[in-house]
Amino acid sequence: MATESQHSTTDRSSGEGIGFALLEAVFATTPADRASDADTDVVHRLETFHETYPNVGDDLQALINLGEAPVREVMGEDQMAGRLKSEALMDVAMTFANLDPRVSTAADAAAHSREELEAAYTAVPGLGAGTFEQFLSRLGLTDAED
Repeated sequence: MATESQHSTTDRSSGEGIGFALLEAVFATTPADRASDADTDVVHRLETFHETYPNVGDDLQALINLGEAPVREVMGEDQMAGRLKSEALMDVAMTFANLDPRVSTAADAAAHSREELEAAYTAVPGLGAGTFEQFLSRLGLTDAED
């Protein structure tokens, strides 16, 4: 397993591994997500999550073990397609963990084809091609091919 220091960057929007890449994609951070109120500012909530749960960075098993409730507590009860984003996050983490071979780190994801990853990601209700592209971008796999 990689250590946090191997993935740490000054830019918290990328480069810290699969757990944070999924979190940022599911909660869809864009410049429009900046708000003056810290409780509604997705970027602020992401920073808080990074600081509170750094072990989730490049370890999907750590995210799975953490569970949905702490994610919801920090990230809020934002919804998409009639369900909590925190639930969708946990579902996609489990879906990736159940791939063969298992996806638990960014390196594991890079070993799979783009098509395999996209099929697993978009199989989760509420997650689609747009946030999948954000996930790949944050993971540094935008040019991922078979």
